[in-house]
Amino acid sequence: MNGAPCVVCFLSIFICAGLGVFFGGIVILTTAAQRDPEKDFVMLSSESDRTYCIISSYSVYRRTSRDDNNNNGDECHDLYSYNFCMPSRRRLLQDDAAPIAGRQLAEDEDYFDCGTTYQSKEHEKHVCNNHCGACDHRDTDPQFAVGSEVECWAPAPGYSPGFPYECGNEPCYKIFNPKDETDGAMVGGTPLGASHPRSAGLCC
Repeated sequence: MNGAPCVVCFLSIFICAGLGVFFGGIVILTTAAQRDPEKDFVMLSSESDRTYCIISSYSVYRRTSRDDNNNNGDECHDLYSYNFCMPSRRRLLQDDAAPIAGRQLAEDEDYFDCGTTYQSKEHEKHVCNNHCGACDHRDTDPQFAVGSEVECWAPAPGYSPGFPYECGNEPCYKIFNPKDETDGAMVGGTPLGASHPRSAGLCC
């Protein structure tokens, strides 16, 4: 008899957790489905009508996170953040410094000079299915090399980005396709709802 309250409490937590996942998933999926990245963002163009930005630098740090779908329970990821700019085309003069790619150019060669730089959102790369101390000998490669030319987007006039878009800078200029974020929210909506266990705690 003494175990009856525990059973009831366990069942309440189980039911409420399931409801939290269900309704949380519905809210996330509905919000993501209402967004159209092709209307929310426009492709950026430089002065020469080139639709790309240039990676000027990047930083990376390693983090262990919990993954209940992994038998070991831990996962290690590298999180990259990129600095990028919209370049301006100008002639390389004899006394100019080398461009951001670190490559020495001929005197008559053109290159794109970086202006104001912007930071990207964090981009995650999987290292191993364990805590990071167990795979510190493994390295990941950045998505973009310094000096590489990448497509970039800006919010459409009058639109202030929110979920499901992630912004690494105040204007929310992006070097990762915003469509990938709406697609990811549609696929990952239900698991995201499960990441808020507070709903279960209120049931008991």
